[in-house]
Amino acid sequence: MTFNTDGTYTSVRNEVYSATFGVGAACLSATGVTKTCPQEESALNASLPVLAGVTYSPFTCSPVLGGGCSCTVGITDSNYQESGTYTTVGSMLTETPSTGPSAGTPVPLTYCVQGGSALTIVGSTQSVSMGSMGSIGLTGVSALTKQ
Repeated sequence: MTFNTDGTYTSVRNEVYSATFGVGAACLSATGVTKTCPQEESALNASLPVLAGVTYSPFTCSPVLGGGCSCTVGITDSNYQESGTYTTVGSMLTETPSTGPSAGTPVPLTYCVQGGSALTIVGSTQSVSMGSMGSIGLTGVSALTKQ
């Protein structure tokens, strides 16, 4: 990730996520036939989109107390690219991507510089397209070192 003195940035990075979400009991029977968690897992795995540079670990779904399932998937984007503008005020960094899945939407982040070379960005949110299933928002922490 490069932050330029003119207020622009570029980022090419490898991103690895683990996403966990709930599938409510009502959603498991939305088609009129109630699915089990293994059946939901199979349906989710069959519907993963094919995206350049993106790989997935298989979904795993397990029952939760009260009905429904908890499902987890691993996502690796080996060629995530984004560019845009940024501003800083105090410990707040706001990125406004001009490319990528969040283009035009300001992303407020908290950041901290340690020792002049280590940059930690907290609250980095990434929207990941899941094709026909919509998109999921992932929040994380990025640790960068000045090169």
